[in-house]
Amino acid sequence: MTRAPVLGLAGILGPGLSLAVGFGLAGCVSSPATHLYALKAYPGVTAAAPAASVGARLQLRGVNLPPQFDRPEITETPDRGPLKTYPFAQWAAPLPEMIQATLAADLLTRLPPGRLVESAAPTPPDASLLRLDILSLHLEGGAAEAEVSWARTPPHGGAIIIRTARIEVPARGHGADADAQALSRLLEAIADRMAADLASS
Repeated sequence: MTRAPVLGLAGILGPGLSLAVGFGLAGCVSSPATHLYALKAYPGVTAAAPAASVGARLQLRGVNLPPQFDRPEITETPDRGPLKTYPFAQWAAPLPEMIQATLAADLLTRLPPGRLVESAAPTPPDASLLRLDILSLHLEGGAAEAEVSWARTPPHGGAIIIRTARIEVPARGHGADADAQALSRLLEAIADRMAADLASS
């Protein structure tokens, strides 16, 4: 199935909501409907920042995640046994791009106005670049746990600043719908950590 990036989906389909797409033909036995899931951004509280740093602009320019999650199907990583995929529960856009769009939307409400530059916009010469690396991700039964790092590259070749964190969100339900909710809540928690760190730097 050919997929086009749909970066504007963050928050349009909330966690727990999906778009069902049927592929059956009239008069034939139809296969189960495929449900498309989008991540949801959660508004936050703007972190306090020293006056001197409010004008330092930032731009989120990349997200990396473990390769087993870079696939159309929602995928779980059980503690024991092989990966579990939901063939009829798929992401509405490539997952790395949707994570980036959702995280940017989360950060937008947590950073001072004007500090975060839209990811698709040209990079201002005075902007620092942000990258999120999801080093490990455990997603199962509506719970999520991740080891993450984010890097801030200052303009004009300054020293790269890297922070790491381990973040968990508890289970709420089960199945593909709950997994999509868990990943959205995980990004919310990551945005909280990143915004607090960026406000103090």
